Amino acid sequence: MAPVSLELVGNWTPNADETAAGMLGACEGVARGRTGAWRASPPGLLALMTTVRGRPYNGVYGLNASATPEDATALAQRLAQSGVSWCARLRPSVPEGVGDALRALGLFEEDEVLLMATSLVPDDAESSPSPELTVSARRSGDELAIARVLAGAFATPPSSAAKLLEPAHLACEGIEWHLGEVEGEPVA
Repeated sequence: MAPVSLELVGNWTPNADETAAGMLGACEGVARGRTGAWRASPPGLLALMTTVRGRPYNGVYGLNASATPEDATALAQRLAQSGVSWCARLRPSVPEGVGDALRALGLFEEDEVLLMATSLVPDDAESSPSPELTVSARRSGDELAIARVLAGAFATPPSSAAKLLEPAHLACEGIEWHLGEVEGEPVA
């Protein structure tokens, strides 16, 4: 199996439940109607294959304590057959055995990351109380802020971000952007 990342998503993120639900909802929307896309949801897990090239859109998501190592392994093996990059993301409540089973398959850990997050908030935020993350569906006028997050998180060039945010693309069924802000600053 090719190296695939395993992200242990900590509970430090403000509104973590809402953010995770929004991210997964967006990925499910991307998968809707795509040839070869699939979704599986054994207890405590969700697996999505959108067929879009890029690991943020495809993966095994550990949601809660009812997830089992056996189910996670089966889903990872099915995803590995797709030929599309993917990752695993585990919430803090997922049993450690699930992460162990995925590591045994060759997944490697990366630092905790929120999908499309960038550190545009000053570094001194860690020494103060956790700032509130506000997530909203894209509003008219959010394109520049979304492009800024894409550039900060993925080094996406402005021309590529513009293509992703074109009105024709945004009008496609299943395409939905969300913007996360901390104290009015776009971060996710």
